[in-house]
Amino acid sequence: MSFPIATAPAPGPGPHAVSSTCRRPSGPTRGFLAPWSRLGMILLAVIVGVVPLVAWAEDVAAAAAPPSPGIDIASYQHPGNVPIEWTKVRRSGIKFAYIKATEGSGAKPYGSTNAWFTRDWAGAGAAGIARGAYHFAQPRYPLSSADADARRFVALTGPMNRAGDLAPVLDLEISGGLSSTALIQWTQRWIATMTALTGRKPIIYTGYAFWKVSLKDTTVFNGYQLWMARYQSKTPGPLPGQWTAWKMWQFGTTRVPGIRTLVDADVMCMSGSGCVVPVQKPATKASTTSSSAKSSSSTTKTAGAKSSTSKTTTKSTTSKSTTTKYTTAKSTTAKSTTSKSATSTSSTKEPSTSTSRSSSGTTSSTKKTTTTTKPASSSATSGTKTTSTSRR
Repeated sequence: MSFPIATAPAPGPGPHAVSSTCRRPSGPTRGFLAPWSRLGMILLAVIVGVVPLVAWAEDVAAAAAPPSPGIDIASYQHPGNVPIEWTKVRRSGIKFAYIKATEGSGAKPYGSTNAWFTRDWAGAGAAGIARGAYHFAQPRYPLSSADADARRFVALTGPMNRAGDLAPVLDLEISGGLSSTALIQWTQRWIATMTALTGRKPIIYTGYAFWKVSLKDTTVFNGYQLWMARYQSKTPGPLPGQWTAWKMWQFGTTRVPGIRTLVDADVMCMSGSGCVVPVQKPATKASTTSSSAKSSSSTTKTAGAKSSTSKTTTKSTTSKSTTTKYTTAKSTTAKSTTSKSATSTSSTKEPSTSTSRSSSGTTSSTKKTTTTTKPASSSATSGTKTTSTSRR
C-alpha cells in the first residue's frame, strides 16, 4: 500500500525558500501515521519484553509446584491376565503413567513385546491420564540393532504426538557386555532413530551406579532429560553424568487402586527444563578419616560384645536376617529386605523374592505380603537394580 506524498508549495521570494525534498508529509497522511507508529513501537517493545518474562514466570511457577505423581507399568501388573482399572487409578490421584512397549528386539531371544501395551495405552488415555511409552534396552552387537529396536518400538506405539502423549523413554540399565564406548554409540543410534521417526527428544531412564560404571559417567547425553532411579532417598540426587536437573524420579513402589500388584512410584517435575538438584560436595579427607576411626571403634566394641555374649549375638544375627519394614516417601507399603548376596548377584530388574517373572510377564505364586525393597543404588558390577515390580 502506498501513500501520496504531499508536494511543497512554490518557493517564495528570497534565499530561504524551502525545498520539497526536506519537507515532512503534511495533512491527513502525517496525522494518520504518526500516532499509530508510536503506538506500534510501544506495543512491540511490550511484547518483546513481556513474552519472555511470562514464559520465565510460568517455568518458575511450574518448578515451584509440587511434582506430579505417576507410575510405570509392564505386563507384570496383569497377574492372571487381569486388566488394570484405569478409572480407579485416575481417581487415586495418579496423573501420568509410563507403559512398557518393547524390550530389546521385541522378540526372543533378544527381547519381547508387551502384549498389554495397546490396551493399557488406550485405557490410560480414556481415563484422562497422561501416558508415555518406554523401551527396555538390550544393547548388543551389531550396533545397528539400536536402529531396528527403535523402529519396532515406534511401529507399536505410533508417533506419540497426540494431546496427553509424553516423550518416549529409553530405559538404559544393562550394558549387554558392550564396552562404554560401544554402549554410548548404541545409545546415540537409538536416540537418533527415535527422534527422526517421532520428532521428539527421548528421555533417558537410568541409575547412578550404572551410569558411572558402564558409561564412564559420560556427559554426551546432557542435552536429554533424565529420569532418575533412586530409592530410599529424600531427593533424586546426586545425579550422574553432570546432569544438574531431573525430569522424573522413580523413588520406590506403592499400591494403587485398580492395579493388583505393587507398582513403581514416580514423580514428574512440572518445569519444562526439569528440577535442579543442589550440588553436593564430596566428603573431605578429614571427615572420611573420622568416619573410618568411628567405624573401627564401633567394630572393636561389637567384637567385644560378641565374644562376651555369644547367645545374644546369635539372636541378633538371626533378627538381622528376618524381614524388616520401612516406609517410602510416597507409600506406606511394608517391604522386606533381601539378602546381601541376592542383591549383589542380580543382573536384571527381576525381583529378589521367590516371585519369578519372565519377559512375557508370567508369574509364579508367592505369599501376598512378600515384597522387596528397591536399593538406593544399583549393583556396581551389573549396573541394575533390584525391585519388587518388574519393568521387564
